[in-house]
This record gives sequence, C-alpha cells and structure tokens, in this order.
Amino acid sequence: MSAATILRDLGVDPDAPASSLSAVQLVEAVARRLHPPTDPEPRWLPTRKAATYLGVSPATLRRYASESDTIERREGAGRAPDQYLVSSLDAYREAQRRDYSAAA
Repeated sequence: MSAATILRDLGVDPDAPASSLSAVQLVEAVARRLHPPTDPEPRWLPTRKAATYLGVSPATLRRYASESDTIERREGAGRAPDQYLVSSLDAYREAQRRDYSAAA
C-alpha cells in the first residue's frame, strides 16, 4: 500500500504540499480512521439474532429478559419479532460473567 493510498484513506489530499499538512491535521485524520464516530442510534436486534448474539435459544433469551431488569426489550407489533437492545445484551453478558467469576 502506497503512502498516497494511506493518505487518501485518511481523508488527506496526497497531492498537497507536505508543508501544508500540519502534524495536528495528520493526527486528527489518523484518529478519525482509528475511532470513527459512533452511531447515535441504538442498535436493536430481532429475537433470533439477539439469541444468537448471546449464544442461547430464542426461548432462553425470552426467559432471561423476563427474569432480568438489565435486558431491554421492545415488543414487535403483530407478527413482527420483539427486539432487544444490543448494549443491554452486552451489559447482561458482562454481569453474568462477573457473577460467574465471583462464584468460582
């Protein structure tokens, strides 16, 4: 991969004179590439995908959600599946891992 390609990927004009690029601009371009802005919209997964995400069956996920205040669920309308907030699934998994580690 050439330097021009890397600069272009970083959003920096590779044809610009080197003196016109400040170190700050280059560092900011690299930072944008390494840490893209997060999506402000929360991610929701339908039941089957959420269950797969946790590594359990859909029935087990429903049971976990009914027994836990951690997992956020919104009901689907009609035949649409329920949806689960990914960040709440992550929090639930982390809490379970901590509880398991503490018990061991």
